[in-house]
Amino acid sequence: LFDIGYVKLIIDGVLSTRTALMKEPYTDDPHVTVEPFSTKEELHAMIAASHRHGFPVAVHAIGDLGVSWVLDGFARYPETPGGLSNRIEHIEVVTPDDVERFASLGIAASMQPHHATCCVGDYVIDRIGRDRMPNAYVWRSMLDSGVPLVLSADWPTSPLNPMIQIADTIHRETRIDGVVRPWDEGMSLTFEEALRGYTRTGAEMTSWSEQIGSIEVGKWADFVILDERIPDDVDRSVEKQQVTATYLAGRKVYP
Repeated sequence: LFDIGYVKLIIDGVLSTRTALMKEPYTDDPHVTVEPFSTKEELHAMIAASHRHGFPVAVHAIGDLGVSWVLDGFARYPETPGGLSNRIEHIEVVTPDDVERFASLGIAASMQPHHATCCVGDYVIDRIGRDRMPNAYVWRSMLDSGVPLVLSADWPTSPLNPMIQIADTIHRETRIDGVVRPWDEGMSLTFEEALRGYTRTGAEMTSWSEQIGSIEVGKWADFVILDERIPDDVDRSVEKQQVTATYLAGRKVYP
């Protein structure tokens, strides 16, 4: 039940404190100077060292410049150990040309839906301006470009409950100008796409990819039972559904 999969690296901070590495200045403070956690060359050297010692790499990168730096490193050192994909964590802002690079390089995008719905109206629009908002939280662009999209929580910065996160991908709502409403709905996902991002695609990032992640003959019987049937037209009520039983490898582990 335990395996060491990835070396985790970090290149930048977050949008809220204006420490994410951006290609263009912050809209609400264009004079701020962002310091990366390492130089670009140091980052690339750590990627190379990780690969050399048998580990693929997962890199925290939130700003579009940070994402580009990481993709440059993965392009420079494309061979990953063990058949697992390198991946980038968070990717809150990314330019369309770099989305295409994710696809061409075979890099997985690990993204957290609630980061969009909780934060866009609070500070993201202020930080990057409305002109750059089409480059923010681009779940649909990733999928349409053929990029493996892994969804997760990044708890405690967003809720651990996957039902809340799945609802966020479908409805993509945030408070803008004092009103909670959907924004940039073309980037939303279907329930089936979000569920796959939370199950099968995540399993493909592990050494157990042929054993877990979906309910199929020959795989571990990992599943939960909810207190209600999920409606055909999935609405926000799905986030209030409760787990009544959890099974791991066919064994009931909750309650």
